[in-house]
Amino acid sequence: MNTPNYSLLLQSLWTPPTTPIPENSSSNNHPPEPTEITEFLGEELLYQQTIPATEPHLKTIPKDLPKQLIKALQSLGITQLYSHQIKALQAIRTGKSFILTSPTASGKTLSTYPGIIEGCINQEHRALAFYGLRALALDQFHKISQLLSTIPPKYRPVLAMITGDVKSDEREQILASEPHILGVTPELIHFQLKQVWKSPNWANFYQRLRYILIDEAHTLSGSYGANMAWLIRRIKLAVDHYGGDSQKLQFIFLSATCGNPKQLALKISGLKPTKLNPKPLIWLRKSGAASPPRQVIVTQPSYNLTADTARIIQFLLNQNKSGITFCNSRRSVREVTELLKSNQVTAFYSGITVERRAEVVNQLQSGIIKWIIATEALEAGIDLPELECCVLRGWPGSKMAYQQRSGRAGRSQPGITVLLPNAFNPIDCYVAEHPEMLVSGESEEVFFNDEYPIFAAKHLMCAAAETGIPTNKIKHYFGTAAFDVAKLLLAQGHLHKGRNGLWAKGYPHKDVNFRGGLSQTTIKLVDAISGEELEEISEDIAHREVHPQAIYKRQNAKGEMLTYQCISLDLNSKRAILKQTTDKAIFTVATTVSQTSSLTVLTDPVNLPLLFSSDSLEEKKQGEEEQKIKGKISHKTDIVVIGKSVKEEQRIKGKVSHPAPLSEVEECQEYLTLELSFGEVKHITSGYSLMTQIYEQTCLNKRCLNYKEPLPQQPRCPLCRKLTRKAVIVKTLSEAKFEQPFRTQFSAPMVKVTINSGAREYIQQFAKETRTSLTRSQEPIPSGYQQLWEYSSPFIAIHSFGHQIMRALQLVARVDPKQVNFTVVKELEENNNYIGYFYDTSDGGNGAAEAVFKHLPKLANVGRAIARDCNCHTGCAKCLIQHGCPDGNTALLKQMGLVLLDAVARPET
Repeated sequence: MNTPNYSLLLQSLWTPPTTPIPENSSSNNHPPEPTEITEFLGEELLYQQTIPATEPHLKTIPKDLPKQLIKALQSLGITQLYSHQIKALQAIRTGKSFILTSPTASGKTLSTYPGIIEGCINQEHRALAFYGLRALALDQFHKISQLLSTIPPKYRPVLAMITGDVKSDEREQILASEPHILGVTPELIHFQLKQVWKSPNWANFYQRLRYILIDEAHTLSGSYGANMAWLIRRIKLAVDHYGGDSQKLQFIFLSATCGNPKQLALKISGLKPTKLNPKPLIWLRKSGAASPPRQVIVTQPSYNLTADTARIIQFLLNQNKSGITFCNSRRSVREVTELLKSNQVTAFYSGITVERRAEVVNQLQSGIIKWIIATEALEAGIDLPELECCVLRGWPGSKMAYQQRSGRAGRSQPGITVLLPNAFNPIDCYVAEHPEMLVSGESEEVFFNDEYPIFAAKHLMCAAAETGIPTNKIKHYFGTAAFDVAKLLLAQGHLHKGRNGLWAKGYPHKDVNFRGGLSQTTIKLVDAISGEELEEISEDIAHREVHPQAIYKRQNAKGEMLTYQCISLDLNSKRAILKQTTDKAIFTVATTVSQTSSLTVLTDPVNLPLLFSSDSLEEKKQGEEEQKIKGKISHKTDIVVIGKSVKEEQRIKGKVSHPAPLSEVEECQEYLTLELSFGEVKHITSGYSLMTQIYEQTCLNKRCLNYKEPLPQQPRCPLCRKLTRKAVIVKTLSEAKFEQPFRTQFSAPMVKVTINSGAREYIQQFAKETRTSLTRSQEPIPSGYQQLWEYSSPFIAIHSFGHQIMRALQLVARVDPKQVNFTVVKELEENNNYIGYFYDTSDGGNGAAEAVFKHLPKLANVGRAIARDCNCHTGCAKCLIQHGCPDGNTALLKQMGLVLLDAVARPET
């Protein structure tokens, strides 16, 4: 099969003419090629705004810094510092902890390291620098090395970096050099703390530790943030245990984008105001850095996202621009890269080897590569000043992520950011309707629940196995709540009491999934012929991308996109064997479903009376928007449950204190039942579809029978007569099932939500009245209301209710939206009985689902306020649509969710 020359195709017929070209038109009369991106986009341009440049606010470098350090800065051409860099230096010199939230490319490295280096030179202090990604650690290592290399060896602090790639004996050699500044990932220190007792070099480092630097602090949300907070507590214990003083530790947080930076830093560091130190941490927010102008562009939502992304990249490359494109999946990265077919374009994602990553950066700096197609693996603050443009294939899910991605380009020269919303994604469409949010307003806040008992149990076990925990210091290091958890672990025999305090056996560190992902196991991808290790991916991704017969694509060092077929996937040896194939147009899509089930019930079911308005159906007929709740309300407080255990594997069990009945449910005909349990979420890959794709002229009118059908050499669709356009057309060749499906599963708390038959009857009647009213109006059915004809009304009501509760959860319980999800399943042998499940998305849980169980009436109050305050008609990304919905954001209607919200909500007391 001959592969089309996609590069040539991309350079032709990108933008169809708005009027037919006369058959006798002369080639000499063609309009000139556009040179500006806005002109190129034409009618596809939805929004354009230019963020003006800012002038620098410079200050003189303090003369009392070590002379060697001043000379080192001057040798790099640095004779002045930005105002925020001076403030950071002053804070470090005066012993203050701080968080710095200056924009991307504002010189955060020079904000922190001059002060740290001074402390290392003058007082032999030690610094521990945390970087969330190895690539980020390498980037910072290079920058700091440049500065230190100009300091005479006699005074030069020793810089070292240790990541998970460094073997144990090499780590000891590095520590033997007595590094002053040590760059690490959080996971490395989490595991390394267990080994400190047998390493004098590590013990010496902790004894002298003074500075703890945490970069990209805004990423510390959910389980990652909670585990980081507990790791800091264990570090404090280790510092004191090995002869240091944890009270003198200084915390330095760096973050470009965050809605609640000071609260985040205080929570991670554990610093609290005292009479002697009422402000233990300060927030440095005003930047003195210069910034070039940036053009922000949003296109019309695209139904042809991959091809539209590629054509914009090709245009910018033709203008001799360099840049980066962010995609929301690895598959999209490969598709865009393959469509461009240019040796100036390379793919970058988490699975590529360390060597390949370094090669990509070097080729970019040397000009061999002009454009990177990346996943979130390049979202963190790696400095790539060569890049001018940033193209986003779809909304990344949050404004924080948008700002981080946009900030990767245009750092040292005028920049361009282009967002292409996905027309099939409701959240993308919402952003397209409100593009001003990209240049105004605050970023999202960062949430995590460090008091969740599972986090406490796991990290107490780790601390007890590392240094032991002095019995009289449990509250001092770990807080009041940890004391009760420690007593429970002691009673169960997981902790032991000795002469010097609490201790634990074994290696409990392996039970901590530090970032809360589905799998900590990785699979190596190996070439069947050469035996070369090609890439490395997590096990859950391997189930979908390298199952037997799967088609896997990767880019080699020459920029060629190679196609492989998986021969075998061995989960025991953690290897997938791939063989190269010549058919480049084929690919596979795994068939994956999710299943949710309760394993251990933690509480008795709690029935909440649903106080439906007796006249709401009549009000609906009359077209009134507000529904009044009538009748006496006997319960005015949140549900309160005093903690219960999870499974034995989670190492913590306890007695359950059930909430008192909310009312005499027998007197109420309609009610909602909540049940808190410890359950299991499974992602099952049962088979795959073999598919092919071509890039051809087609009709993009979704209502036409020729939609996405090949129409070669036809300028207009023969059916609808609309102009045709180049697009990626996908066809299914075959489907297959596995004899033994691949499963990824994790256990976590979940809340089961059901409604009784009386409530279902009410909802069905409400939906029936609504359908009748819409039909009798003889007007076109409004967008969104079609759901009432397509799905069961109880399904719509429960699904919408769950989404609205999740939206309120962020405000009421400060829960990170990525840490909880909601799905609806149909009860077996029941036509209209649907069950909703709120569940934590991290193994072992994070407290989000339990917050729903405890605060549902309050959540309903806030959820209905959000829904009614939103000016949309049937639900949007602000009040209803959720990123990552397991049910694909189908069967959602704001009004149906409000029926349940109104019935559950209780007036504020």
